[in-house]
Amino acid sequence: MAGNALYGALLSLSAGAKESARVAEWAKAGGHIFDREAKARDAGREPLTVTFAAVLPTPFTTQLRAAGLRWNKVLHHWEGLADHAAVAALAAEHDGKIQRITPPADRESRVSAE
Repeated sequence: MAGNALYGALLSLSAGAKESARVAEWAKAGGHIFDREAKARDAGREPLTVTFAAVLPTPFTTQLRAAGLRWNKVLHHWEGLADHAAVAALAAEHDGKIQRITPPADRESRVSAE
């Protein structure tokens, strides 16, 4: 029954999708929700890079990914938006070096070493 209700709702919405003003309203409402969710998700996170001298074990790289980092195979470092304290604790386990990345608005100093 829930599947039928959902399908019926989508069919009724498809009729409104032909009206550009209605689609613009939907896009605006959806955009506000996505923006709010992104701000909540990224609260307390900052752009970081982390380097390690040695190859890391796979279970540890999984922890780095869970913290919000990804491997940059060109620059050979981990990077991403993450909680500094959480990443610092992880980095300490394998003698990693963290760098905080300054916002693009600060043109004088793009990267500040920690």
